[in-house]
Amino acid sequence: MNASDALNEIAVRETAANPMSVSEQRALANSVDATTGNSTLLL
Repeated sequence: MNASDALNEIAVRETAANPMSVSEQRALANSVDATTGNSTLLL
């Protein structure tokens, strides 16, 4: 997953009034491929 997809996932959950927990955000951050595009955006 790239950072853009991860940010979109966070935004979708926020828009649905179901924000991610800290542990869910950590798991999502760990799934981001740091070699893909601007992945530092998530960090």
